[in-house]
This record gives sequence, structure tokens and C-alpha cells, in this order.
Amino acid sequence: MPKWKAHYDGARKYLPEWETEFPWLQKDDKEGAICKLCRKSLRCKKFIILQHSKSSGHIIKETATNSCKSVAFFMKKSTNEDEALKKAELQLAASISCHCSISSIDHIGEIIQQYSKGSVLEKLKMHRTKCSRLISEVLSVELKNELRDDLEGKKYSILMDETTDISSEKKVCLCIKYFSEKHLCVEDQFLGLVSVTETTGEALFNAMQTLLHEFNLNLKDCVGFGTDGANNMTGENNSVWSRIKQTSPNCVKMQCVCHSLALCVKKAFEILPSHLGFLMTEIPS
Repeated sequence: MPKWKAHYDGARKYLPEWETEFPWLQKDDKEGAICKLCRKSLRCKKFIILQHSKSSGHIIKETATNSCKSVAFFMKKSTNEDEALKKAELQLAASISCHCSISSIDHIGEIIQQYSKGSVLEKLKMHRTKCSRLISEVLSVELKNELRDDLEGKKYSILMDETTDISSEKKVCLCIKYFSEKHLCVEDQFLGLVSVTETTGEALFNAMQTLLHEFNLNLKDCVGFGTDGANNMTGENNSVWSRIKQTSPNCVKMQCVCHSLALCVKKAFEILPSHLGFLMTEIPS
């Protein structure tokens, strides 16, 4: 090759407009060209670049790259229609949790989808599994956050009871009564249901404390405690009530009237003659 020819080829410069025709091409550090797919340096000559684009190795890599979805595809923004569908799903899940059994959504969702042609709800796909997840992992979290904000710095009363469910698992239920500045009224709200392994006063008190901490509530702000008359709840020495009094001495105890009345009736029947007691049990209430 003549020297002038070699000098001419070596002096060729990279042209940015080549990138329009060859998107995989880019300029390297030495004023040359490089294929981003093959990681191969090329001379700045369109004929050579064109020949490389037709090589079998390059075609294989270009085909593999084009078949893969870009990251932007997975990060695309939701459309207004997608947002509207999400809101509809959340509203439907909230309605189901309040008024129906969760299993009913299997049929309700299909009916809504069937008669919503041409609307956002045509794409609705909701069954019991998704509905349960929306309730427990989205709605529940948001409602707890709203309640936590509404309870901040408030005086409150606790309503507490323990029970054993059908699987013989012991649980303690807590509700709270407070004045809501958001709704400008006194409200009763469900705080939670906690599983316990035993129902001693100490175990129930610890379960209550755990739930109160989840809502950033200080036991010193507790002004009322309502429960049944069980000894582990209201006993003077080793109960939930005795432990509350240590932290909040001004707290007022309110025992369930129905439970107290039942104890009074039981005591009265022990004093009455047996034939009178039998007669009273036979009288329709």
C-alpha cells in the first residue's frame, strides 16, 4: 500500500452521524471507533464498519440484545388508567373487608369484569388471594398509620379481653377509646389481636404493652381500663390492672356490668332455696 494511502486512512476521523445508522457504534479514546456489542475496535471507515455489521458474530450479539427488554421497559411510569385500576382494586378490597366474606370476591370480580367492557374495570383481576394481600399488606398498614397519627399525644382508655379461638389458641383483644381531633368526636377503635401462650396477669400485660408500643402510646396517658371481672385482669396484686396502676395511678377501672351482674346472680342463687332457684331458671326471660 502506498505511504500516502496508509497516511490517509490513518488520518480519517470518527463521524458522530454514523451512530444514527449504527446505534451500537461509539467513539473510543484514540479517535477511533468501537463496537459496543462486540467490544472490538474498528478503523474509521464506513466500508469497514458496514462489513463488521454483516459479520456472523456481530449479528448473533445484536439479535440477542434486541430480544432482551431494556431496563426502561420495566421502569416505565404507570398510566392514568393503571392508577385508576389500582384505586378501584383498593376500594373493592376495602368494601369486601367491611361487608362480605373474602371468598365472595372470586365471583364479584368476574361479574364486574364481564359487564365493564370498554372501561378501566375491564382489566380488573381480583380473587381471594390478591384481595387478602391488599387488605393485610396495603389497607391495614395505611389504616394503622392514620390511627397512629390520630392517637399521637392523646389521653385514652383501654378496652381489653382475652379469649380462646376454635384452634385452642389464646388471644387478647385490645380496643381504644379517645377523642379524635381529626373527626372532632370520641371514637372507639380496634387496636389489634395478640396471640399469647398463657393468660397470667403478667403475660397479658406484656401483650398489651407490645401493642401499645406499635402505636407509640405511653401507658402514662391511659386514663381508663375496661375489662371483665376476671382475677388475672382486675386483681389487686398480680393482674393487668395492678401493673397499670403502677405506671398510671390516676387510671380508672371499669368492670363489665354484665359480668358483674352474672356474678351477683350466681351468689344470690347460692343463698336461695334450691326449689326457688329451679323455678327461676324455668321462667322465660
